[in-house]
Amino acid sequence: MTFEYSNLNDRSPGWFFRLARRLLPGVGLVENEIKPYAQAWHERNLAALASADPLWVVLGDSLSQGVGASSIEHSWVLQTQRALAGRGVRYRIVNLSFSGARVNDVLNRQIPALAGLSAAPELVTVLIGSNDIIKRDLRARLPEHYRAMLSALPAGALVATVPRTRGVQAEVNRIVHEAADAGAVVAVPLHFTAGARAPDHFHPDDTGYAAIAADFTAAILARRLTAPGRQAGSPAWYVADWLMSEDGAPGYDSRRRSSHRPAAVGGADHLAVHSPHGWAAAQRPCLVRLARPDDTDLQPTQDGKGQRHAADGGG
Repeated sequence: MTFEYSNLNDRSPGWFFRLARRLLPGVGLVENEIKPYAQAWHERNLAALASADPLWVVLGDSLSQGVGASSIEHSWVLQTQRALAGRGVRYRIVNLSFSGARVNDVLNRQIPALAGLSAAPELVTVLIGSNDIIKRDLRARLPEHYRAMLSALPAGALVATVPRTRGVQAEVNRIVHEAADAGAVVAVPLHFTAGARAPDHFHPDDTGYAAIAADFTAAILARRLTAPGRQAGSPAWYVADWLMSEDGAPGYDSRRRSSHRPAAVGGADHLAVHSPHGWAAAQRPCLVRLARPDDTDLQPTQDGKGQRHAADGGG
């Protein structure tokens, strides 16, 4: 099958990258992954276009190439694909990301390539912006560029946000959440693992990508639970081991585990959140980090209320 799209950047490295490569030996080590990872994704894209599973299109930069991981098998994209497949949700992936991509590259190169695919995607994910932050002129225009990109994305695309409360990244988060509140996209708050970095001290390593994969896996499953046309009462339940929502359940610190393991149980018509403070109905789909099916101490009942077991201190 002919697929002309390239997962390589046609721009030369900027001054910041050239300086970092001279000062940090790990930068060169990670840079050596760019071409082989791009080639591996190109080959996977060809195979995906020849298959018939529901289509997932990935947009973004080197983070979605998996640069920094020990192989693309440990990229967040393929870790997410495997996690979903383990729960019976299968996608073929066309990855249009490339290293060094900026928001305008998603708008002007990746989205047009998506539109040119012969099949419409069921899922689109976006993780972009890191390369805009490091250049002052691009950083100043990042909110403007993000708005333009969001308006061009297919409805319901999953767009990552980052844990920042100040500066331009916080403003971008606000723009994404405004688009999510309007129903245009789904915001995916990422929770990075401290210290889980590749030798260049910039990209995640395998563990760092696993954390990103967990956030996207939860968001994709939550989106499927609330997808239009899903019938209330259908057996689309899942149990999670702790809440990973930006607003969280009342009185619950979503970043801390406890001996009474919080959980979220979702159904076709709602999502309920359980914590040491009891059950609370979610106002909108929450992002949850999923537990293994054989490692849960809360099981949903037909009415959506959790059945307590001895494992979580219930009687």
